[in-house]
Amino acid sequence: LNAINIGLQRLVMESDNLSEEQEQLLSSMSESVKRTENILSKLQRFSTPLRAEKQPMRLDTLLSQIITLYEEVCKQQSIRLKTAIDFTESIAGDRDLIGEMFDNLMKNSIEAQSQGGFLSVSLSAVSDQAKIRIENGGFSLSGDMIPKMTKPYFTTKTRGTGLGLALVKRIVELHRGTITIEKGKENDSVAIEVSLPATQPR
Repeated sequence: LNAINIGLQRLVMESDNLSEEQEQLLSSMSESVKRTENILSKLQRFSTPLRAEKQPMRLDTLLSQIITLYEEVCKQQSIRLKTAIDFTESIAGDRDLIGEMFDNLMKNSIEAQSQGGFLSVSLSAVSDQAKIRIENGGFSLSGDMIPKMTKPYFTTKTRGTGLGLALVKRIVELHRGTITIEKGKENDSVAIEVSLPATQPR
């Protein structure tokens, strides 16, 4: 794939007399290579055994950083973003893996509503658990879909791999947590709740 991509780039740079149709063809081929690389990268990531190197970390700080990264995308896509972060204690967790989990959940929520909608993100303490709830519009959830959504290769996206939520589930379980999926409070919305042990790190 890398060789193909380099070859396509050279064709574009070194060919002075390409027709508009030829330029569009090369551009389409280049985009196809990028999509294929993305799919293979996700497959490789999913097949790699995960290890959690747990250290004291703040979920609120990490989640706020990731929300900041997606604020501009939400504005561009007319997505109303609402946040409520009420848990500020340290927990024992792998910052990189939990960051990847947050990133996947945010990305899925935004991709589900390219024509605008809403995204609600909350972090709170419930008993001895830290609960992350992400609810978004643009998705009509039927009861028979719920048990399938965290299984590998199940996707409702035209170009999805079906590995995002499956990887999220692995990360959650690696931290002895749970994940639940349900219909959201608004029409055509879905809510994902992740609960992680709120134990103090030793």
